[in-house]
Amino acid sequence: MDRQSFLAAFPDEDNYRLAKLHEFLERMRDAGWFDHTDEFLTPNIWTRVIRMKDYRSFVLHPSENMERRLICSTDEVGDCLALIRMEPSAFDKPPEHRDYLGAIMALGISRDRIGDVFVQDGIGYAVVLRDNADFLSKGLISAGRCAISSTWEPLLSADSLISPKMEEKSGIVASLRLDGVVAMLLGTSRSKALEFISRGQVLLNYSEEKGKACEIREGDTITIRGKGKFKMGLISGETQKGNLRIKYFRFV
Repeated sequence: MDRQSFLAAFPDEDNYRLAKLHEFLERMRDAGWFDHTDEFLTPNIWTRVIRMKDYRSFVLHPSENMERRLICSTDEVGDCLALIRMEPSAFDKPPEHRDYLGAIMALGISRDRIGDVFVQDGIGYAVVLRDNADFLSKGLISAGRCAISSTWEPLLSADSLISPKMEEKSGIVASLRLDGVVAMLLGTSRSKALEFISRGQVLLNYSEEKGKACEIREGDTITIRGKGKFKMGLISGETQKGNLRIKYFRFV
């Protein structure tokens, strides 16, 4: 696929970053041996790439449950990924997701070099490139104000992956407009939701969205910077007042 056609498939993304990705994909396709992208791609990128005729033979890793993934030339992924386990001190208040992510990035690792980060029972987990695992496990000694101990293990298959935890919730909205849905998710007013949207704090399917009237659909992922990430579930029937019932999942 030529560069211009590739870039045209991503009108809202950074052209420089996508041009580098296109160059790498072309080189990887012609190489004839196993290789993978050197950054984790978000669903708004990899879902479109993997549907392109020239790249349909590529595979995603991790293959299940995770949102940030590598694109690999073959399914012989080996041990290119690792799972970092960050356990907090029993004497401190457990860190939150943003604390664990902040601790990793404070070590100089850019966000695109980190896969999904999630918390289960107070323990933080992060999917990272194997080449960074030893450095991170030695450097991660605190998150937020909490002391942590960190270890890592090779991520050889999706079977060994701990899935992010999600809480199922439900709410009622007057319509599926983005501002109304954000207000429902945060339990705030529509005017306050508009402030988040106008400041660029709201991402729809991992792309910044400032269109307040944009309609939300089942399966959409909404990220509100500093507030959390949500996945839209079943949009069911109307209430007696004509409002819509909606199920959603909050990543925890």
